[in-house]
Amino acid sequence: MRTIFLLAMLIFLGSCDDFEYKDLLPDQQVDVGIDLRLPQYNALQVPGGWAYTPQGNGYGIKGIFIYNFNNSIFYAYERACPHLPLSECSVMEYSDGSLLCPCDNSRFNFLSGGVSTTGIQYNAREYHVQVTGSNSLRITNY
Repeated sequence: MRTIFLLAMLIFLGSCDDFEYKDLLPDQQVDVGIDLRLPQYNALQVPGGWAYTPQGNGYGIKGIFIYNFNNSIFYAYERACPHLPLSECSVMEYSDGSLLCPCDNSRFNFLSGGVSTTGIQYNAREYHVQVTGSNSLRITNY
């Protein structure tokens, strides 16, 4: 029994690596509050609504895409294309139910964890979203 316990602890401790994104983007701290009552986030008050944040000041690298799934579940993704060097065209846009990288027309499904639908080996960088009241969200990368 002791051997099984020690083996389980060894496996558990060996799997506790620091989290690391699997994309080509630089590290960027994200910790922002979103007030859904502000005009730029009006569309987020209904399921299926989406909005972009501005760039900079903790809003990711190229800004954040936010999607309201059902008023209690929200998705948030970095807008920088995860597989390309940063440039003017590497800012993803919402297009026909996915995120589109205009540099090469690659697409990422934000409802399935940002998985590429066009064969790219990297996923869109997803951020953690916490609903912190009836009209606010907190988006972080930790």
